[in-house]
Amino acid sequence: MFHYGFIYVRLTDTNEYYDLDSSMQLKEYRTLTKLSYQGLADLLGLKHANEAMRYCKGIRFPRPDILIQIEDRTNKAVTANDFINVYREANGKEI
Repeated sequence: MFHYGFIYVRLTDTNEYYDLDSSMQLKEYRTLTKLSYQGLADLLGLKHANEAMRYCKGIRFPRPDILIQIEDRTNKAVTANDFINVYREANGKEI
């Protein structure tokens, strides 16, 4: 959906839209969609809620196949670049 030069994406199972021109971390997506860690794990096809929690908190960096699942199942509201930006910020690298 295009609106005034911005790209918006519909959040999964909500009627809310998010501006894709800005980045969204997985923890923000989880909060906006009101998902528990288990709900997020189910959405992403993960076996355990702890995996989702570790990705949200930046403790663990997702494998490429999981990054693709995250992009696809969040309708590209969360992308691989968002994880890279979190890593850079956590490790003192400029973006």
